[in-house]
Amino acid sequence: MLEERRTVLEGLKAKKEEVETPEKAAKDKHQQEWDEELKRRQELQDQRDKNDAFTNLDANNDGSISVEEVVSNHYLSADLEQSEAQDFLQGAASVDINAFDPVWDLLKPKYVKEGRPAKTEETTDAEKPAEESPAEETKEEEEETAEPPVESPDASEDGDEEVEDEGEDEEAPGEEDLEKHLKDEIAKDLAKLPDGMPPYSEETQQLITVADEARKQFEEVEKAVKDGERELKTLEDVLNQDFGQEEEYEILRGQCFELTDLEYTYKMCPFDKVTQRPKAGGGETDLGKWNSWIGSPNKHSGMKFDGGQGCWNGPSRSTHVSVLCGAENTVLKVSEPSKCEYAMDFMTPAMCAKIDAHPHEEL
Repeated sequence: MLEERRTVLEGLKAKKEEVETPEKAAKDKHQQEWDEELKRRQELQDQRDKNDAFTNLDANNDGSISVEEVVSNHYLSADLEQSEAQDFLQGAASVDINAFDPVWDLLKPKYVKEGRPAKTEETTDAEKPAEESPAEETKEEEEETAEPPVESPDASEDGDEEVEDEGEDEEAPGEEDLEKHLKDEIAKDLAKLPDGMPPYSEETQQLITVADEARKQFEEVEKAVKDGERELKTLEDVLNQDFGQEEEYEILRGQCFELTDLEYTYKMCPFDKVTQRPKAGGGETDLGKWNSWIGSPNKHSGMKFDGGQGCWNGPSRSTHVSVLCGAENTVLKVSEPSKCEYAMDFMTPAMCAKIDAHPHEEL
């Protein structure tokens, strides 16, 4: 039965690997396309940042950035010397958007996207507004309370002229409008980009579904094989285990027996392990795993457990169990005669099993 499962498992493994190959290729292709999309998104964002920086640094909005605009510009982290500004512009008196790339690479570390914060120092006397005299304050109050003059026809004509003057100040479409259009287009492209990796195509999803099913079938049979192997090993261990001349100790297999003293609770599981657990609470300490019978002259009068948890600056813990004849299965006492080497007395009716003696011939 177990061999049949192993044969089926090998077939399912080959099938799984076969369908996983195109699945991996499709996933890798999807990931590569997404990586390229992210790269394009970053390029668009970099272009947008560069255009925004050019617009902010172009203080007079004439379509170029001059040395004077770079020397003192609140979009840079600090004011620059004339020579520094010329170095950033690479010797040119000014640069337009077409020649801005190398300049932007140099200025980027000093660029402040939101602009430097306003100065908090108190304004100088020259910057402070002149204090109004009492006479001026009285004059202003009189003007506020006075009735407004009646407008004459000439005044309305002057007003029309002022409206016409305001119209003359409007700028005709130029480079600034073109830059705005470019930024709008970049913003539209960025808005179209997905926030996360898009879902797989229908074809790729079908490959994934087929591979998932193959993996599921393989894992189910693999589990069954491992369970069978564990059962087989357990059976072999039982068959190979020495349970005494008449299998009298076989009844102890799978059982555990405890003894609690002032500090610890000890647990001894024949043919398995010995552990120690503090009464106050905490995890178990491994005092050794089953090794063999070591009694003398009757080898079934002693059990050896070794390979337990290591001691600080000492050997791995081990336990020697002396098996005694008694009416019931009981751990009688536990001691530690040497560092990390424990001794235990265990009483069991199995030790009292009688061995048939040869009958005596009558004389």
